Amino acid sequence: MSTIPFHHPVSFRLGKGRVVVVRSVQEALDFLDNRWPEVGDDLYIAARSACLEALMDPGKAKAARYAFIDALGEAGLEPAFEFGFMAAMANSSRHRMSS
Repeated sequence: MSTIPFHHPVSFRLGKGRVVVVRSVQEALDFLDNRWPEVGDDLYIAARSACLEALMDPGKAKAARYAFIDALGEAGLEPAFEFGFMAAMANSSRHRMSS
């Protein structure tokens, strides 16, 4: 299976300043399945579902990315303050408001 990239990487802080960069649907799903701090929260479930859908339909990668960003916020994972990430956070907020 080929990698399904995000249009912009998602960067966030994990632990004491360690920055994690997730660049694809597969990386997001791997993080959700293997390193997620609070399995079972609503936005975690939505992000995992969106990633699985994007594996079947790569056109849904953007929605999976936004769902992953939303789940990061719910889990209290701190964003890495990079231009691309902050723009993604703004887009994610707009995405939630328009849904």
